[in-house]
Amino acid sequence: MAPDIRAITIKTMDAAPPFTLRQRLPRLLGSLLGLVLFLGALWVLQRTLEQYRYQDMVDYLRALPATNIAAALLLTVASYLVMTAYDLLALRYIRRRLDWHRTLFASFISYAFSNTIGLSVLTSGSVRFRLFSAWGLSALEITKVVLFSTLTLWLGVLVCGGLVLLVEPLHLPEVLRLPVSHSGWLGALLLIPPVGWLLLG
Repeated sequence: MAPDIRAITIKTMDAAPPFTLRQRLPRLLGSLLGLVLFLGALWVLQRTLEQYRYQDMVDYLRALPATNIAAALLLTVASYLVMTAYDLLALRYIRRRLDWHRTLFASFISYAFSNTIGLSVLTSGSVRFRLFSAWGLSALEITKVVLFSTLTLWLGVLVCGGLVLLVEPLHLPEVLRLPVSHSGWLGALLLIPPVGWLLLG
């Protein structure tokens, strides 16, 4: 006589121990942190926009040429496409294969959160952890992806900033109390970490 599958399933479920508070606490804290970050972002947004009226913003947008708005939208899309390449490079660096559409989706969502809320390492890292862990990546691999993306981003910022300050030096205000009067030396200092990283590679 075949065993009653339903009875076995119910019995197994009854035998499974309930989750303890210690096991549920990390998930509860993660959800609470996400809620706090979201409410904090809403508060910052409200404080930032309280000096503006809705009609003023609508009038300003209507006064802009349509070509400017289209160019801004296209450049925004292009910037997100470039940022998603960070995760593609990071996965190739750690020698882990993942469907490209999943990688692009996780990268786009994580950068959308980090660019909107801020605290990029925390926000984009938590989104990546949630998605990549569901697709089989370990915590160590996800950490490497986040570190690779962050390091790559800041190396690019240092290169661009250093080259701009070298090509178009600016007069530094005296209030900064720096030992140099123009930004050429500052641009050279910004280029030291990327050059050092390149030599180490």
